Amino acid sequence: MKKLVVILGMVAALVGLMTVGNAMATTVIDFSGQIGGTITTSGDIKGTDIVISSMDIANAYSNNGLFPVISGKLNFDVNAGTISITGGLGGPFNITDPSTVLLSGTITSSDLYQDKLGRWHFEAYGVDTKDRTLLTDIGLPSTTQFNFYNFSITWDGTTVNSTDMTNTAPEPCTLLLLGAGLTGLGLLRSRRKKA
Repeated sequence: MKKLVVILGMVAALVGLMTVGNAMATTVIDFSGQIGGTITTSGDIKGTDIVISSMDIANAYSNNGLFPVISGKLNFDVNAGTISITGGLGGPFNITDPSTVLLSGTITSSDLYQDKLGRWHFEAYGVDTKDRTLLTDIGLPSTTQFNFYNFSITWDGTTVNSTDMTNTAPEPCTLLLLGAGLTGLGLLRSRRKKA
């Protein structure tokens, strides 16, 4: 019984420290574009040189706001399962080379449909990583993995009209809490095996 009280006390202290130590919400990076680029839908769905003009960062440790993407290009291939955004960044970032790979990822699912007005819509979901300098500049570890849950493109059959890609990174508290829970379960299991 005494050990159980000690374990519960440690868990309560850990949860309290996490709440005080990091009350930030999930970091979100949103890339947006303008008219430009091509999409092919015959056979393989591919996007080539789709214009990305801005990056909006929210809930990061530093450098939140809307920033221009210099010569930004989005390319994707559904059959290959790949997606990337290249470009330079304005504002407080030290990424001036427009050929820098800002985002590189894997498409895990997608959907293509045409609305009643004849506009095509493409949506995709998956995981990606960001440029290490970008992550460091917003206060995240350079190895942070992201999920893109809202990648959508609208076009009229020939010209891309809008592009939006929202990314989220798991917040550190969530990962710490998950790790603590898994550790606790592992300790309970090993204790039961001994008994």
